[in-house]
Amino acid sequence: MSMKNIDNGKKSLKVGRSKDGHPLRMRVDGITIVSMVDGKREKNTIRDWVKNIMGMTEHYSVEPVYHKKNGKNHYQKGVKISSGSTMLVRIDYKPYRDNVGNIRFEFRPQHLTENGMNKLILWLAESGLADLIFTIFKRAWVTRLDVALDVYNCTLEDYFFGLKRCYTGNMNLEGDSRGLTLGTVYSHLQMSIYEKTDLFGVESSIEKVETLGKNILRVDEYADFLRIEARIRPKNTPHSKQANRAIRLADLDKLVNPFESLQIYHKGLDNMLHGTDNRFSYKKGHTLARNKHDFLKRIGARKMPKHQEKVFKQYEYELLNKGEVWSFWPDCKAKLGLLGNPPLWVATNRNRYFS
Repeated sequence: MSMKNIDNGKKSLKVGRSKDGHPLRMRVDGITIVSMVDGKREKNTIRDWVKNIMGMTEHYSVEPVYHKKNGKNHYQKGVKISSGSTMLVRIDYKPYRDNVGNIRFEFRPQHLTENGMNKLILWLAESGLADLIFTIFKRAWVTRLDVALDVYNCTLEDYFFGLKRCYTGNMNLEGDSRGLTLGTVYSHLQMSIYEKTDLFGVESSIEKVETLGKNILRVDEYADFLRIEARIRPKNTPHSKQANRAIRLADLDKLVNPFESLQIYHKGLDNMLHGTDNRFSYKKGHTLARNKHDFLKRIGARKMPKHQEKVFKQYEYELLNKGEVWSFWPDCKAKLGLLGNPPLWVATNRNRYFS
């Protein structure tokens, strides 16, 4: 068992059960925001703050991030703030171009409780950013948001998975990293579905894994779950032509349910599709999306024939009550602490709350 396959659900929110009785949990796994630092005074505050916090601090370790000038990097400078060896937030600033936000925060809330997030953000303020950090939040918009839905006692091969209007993806059924991806890094919504093992309550076993490496624990001794991670990458900003489609940090409560686009099918779908049209060949190791793409290419069509669509509808299964699951989103967002609580970006509200 590899460490990357291990998680414990203690930082995730219980969100009911599936139609087949699987316990469900949800959390924000990662959030990246971009914002603006305006004027010489604010830019000098960022510069002086970075200079003053570099190195080991009482609460966190801070180290510089070095950027190479290439198409993948939009910023010239950055810092990484960690607890031990775990990165909690990365901050990039001083962009190469003028058409991007001039400061970027990549938070990893999966490593923190709500109280831990509050402490981190208050530390950012108290270590020199002061109220500027909350001004930055007010101006910020989201460039990536990862929401993880964990389905316990479930494996990758119990169902077929698809994504509406998606014909791309890849699948891996070998080795430590069993999973599938629907969509690409360029998609507004990408689903990454992979198997994990929950070692909650057995920290000594986790220590054994960290010390001795993988394959020293019996997987069947612990609770397995399937993580369905919705990776949302908004394509619009508050300054674009379709600014109304941007996701502002202050408006996270208005986020549209990403799991509505997830499609789940009963096993046997592949055989039925092949029986309906023997040109549909389901290749194990390919995603359902990939097999649909190959089939359409084979028959020279742009969309599935009606008789095949009937098969998909026949086998589609409402394993998840998606509306009920998403009704917990406000509680899930609340675990982001100050980051997800706009009223507390106002100093008077914040001082009253933490007094």
